[in-house]
Amino acid sequence: PSPAGERLELLDYCRLGERAIALSGHGELGLAIAGATALTHVRLGGLAAATAPTLGDALALLTRYEPLTVRSYRGQSRWLPAEQKLAFYSIAPYNRYTRFVVDGMLATWCRFIRECCGDHALRAAHIEFSAPDYHACYAGIFPCPVYFASDGNALLLARGAAALPLLTAEPALHAELLPLCEQQLRRLEQGSAFRARVQKVLGPMLPGNTPALEDVAAALGMASWTLRRKLRDEDTSFQHLLDEMRQDLALAYMKDIGLSLGEIAYILGFSTPGAFQRAFKRGTGSTPGEYRRTLRSG
Repeated sequence: PSPAGERLELLDYCRLGERAIALSGHGELGLAIAGATALTHVRLGGLAAATAPTLGDALALLTRYEPLTVRSYRGQSRWLPAEQKLAFYSIAPYNRYTRFVVDGMLATWCRFIRECCGDHALRAAHIEFSAPDYHACYAGIFPCPVYFASDGNALLLARGAAALPLLTAEPALHAELLPLCEQQLRRLEQGSAFRARVQKVLGPMLPGNTPALEDVAAALGMASWTLRRKLRDEDTSFQHLLDEMRQDLALAYMKDIGLSLGEIAYILGFSTPGAFQRAFKRGTGSTPGEYRRTLRSG
């Protein structure tokens, strides 16, 4: 768990996976995360989920209060009750470090569901990347079929499982925890600039696409002119925010994840690798290749 008052940046999680896999040589370490993770590691949000009356309530709270412990526009969780699905958007394309993040998230969710409701609550696990060389390890974690090369990362519940009562339900404690969680969430949102909300929406839109202001405004449930005004009130613009976010991600990917320049261009939504290289040079004064060679020589 992170120190009190701190929130984990998803990229730090990638760094953890990078270091652990490099030292051990075991790409499946993300799956082992579940065995060392407890809901108390996500503090009040985890306790609120664990004491909720039903599984559906718990999953809704886990995703609602995720911002209290995780800070990132590079990955986010969603509970989709109509589809009985707990989904996780993450960095793509995949390598062993980004697989580590997805493995850790899905395995931890799976452990929570199994402990609170039993194996029968899970119908299937869908994983966006192709089956890795350690694919046999998934059978020991997920008590349901695992489908690789899927459209996204998600756990699907069995029919009616969302209504199952939690074995860990504590109504009185739950009622006390909810106002505390809401208070912390409001404090976080009030202290967070509007630009952070825009970044959170932009992240999943970037791969293979250049998001338009109208797309982001629609996702935020507001008119385009309202989005422009709110960003102007914070002395920024949509284009500036998009450029800033792309540059931040590009620097992080090249330093910490080791993707190819073509893959980075795709992730950031550039139409061609050449467009990415030109934008990177405008922002940093050097080409991506020059920047990466500087990192390696240092």
